[in-house]
Amino acid sequence: MHWDRYWSETKRLSSFEEDGNDFGYPNEVMDFWKDQLNIRSDKLIVLDAATGKGAIAAYIKAILNSRHIPSIIHGCDLAEIETESLYFPPQLQTLLETIRFDYGVGLEKLPYHDSYFDLVVSQFGFEYSNWELSIPEINRVLKKEGRLIFMAHHAKSIVSHNSLVGIEVLSSFIDNDVFLKLNEVISLKLNGEDDAFKEKNKMLINELNSYVIDSEEKAVWFLDIVNSISKLMRTIDETSIEKVQILSKSTVYQIGRLKDQLGVAQDTLSIKQKINKFDGLFKVLDIKEFYIEKTLFSSVVVLEKA
Repeated sequence: MHWDRYWSETKRLSSFEEDGNDFGYPNEVMDFWKDQLNIRSDKLIVLDAATGKGAIAAYIKAILNSRHIPSIIHGCDLAEIETESLYFPPQLQTLLETIRFDYGVGLEKLPYHDSYFDLVVSQFGFEYSNWELSIPEINRVLKKEGRLIFMAHHAKSIVSHNSLVGIEVLSSFIDNDVFLKLNEVISLKLNGEDDAFKEKNKMLINELNSYVIDSEEKAVWFLDIVNSISKLMRTIDETSIEKVQILSKSTVYQIGRLKDQLGVAQDTLSIKQKINKFDGLFKVLDIKEFYIEKTLFSSVVVLEKA
């Protein structure tokens, strides 16, 4: 549910926000995927598992096009995303039309033929599935010696650390009834009670100013939501109460999404132990930690169908 709402509300291609490229992930991540496509083949059929809005699927298609390698790219996701709502930057829009999306599809039961794909990839998605079911299912749809490659959340990564900070900051707004107090302030303004409005508004501003920000990560999360509140308060009208409710619900859903993310994060040792249960299905080519500028970002898993 958290991801359904997230993808329906955002125009981002990924759950990250990076200015370095059109696809939403750090350049180092895109370079990793580019390297994984060094496969000799006249044609590639690829599945981007847990695709979201298709950032990795689009990138893979772009790389294969640049190498003049014919390809069929599929993307599937458990989230219920309306295909019509998919937004790609204008320069990537033509890629969207070539990708075959299937939404409302879990990795535990895929709607594809046996031995169909050359490659199955996943960026921060595969770890959300039930591996007891999804790994055999991926094995079923892969061709012999086809590969499953995924980048997964690591419990000690910078991403997980940032998620913990985000939960702390966002939860403080919920726990301290900031949105209820905001509704009260807006109601006073709408009812023409200007003196009471000024007093309550000042109290709320003082409360927000008293929040202890002791790290850059906290500052980013705090300013993000405060900027949304400030924007809302610039023009108070009959729609303002509804806008506060939307912001409040969005904050609750975001907390849930971050908790989901932390819930599936694991270290590489745990991944190795889980993958070892499927040694008859896959050969392990690589399981390692992935770093960006010496900072732990994720785990990387590369498997080949036995």
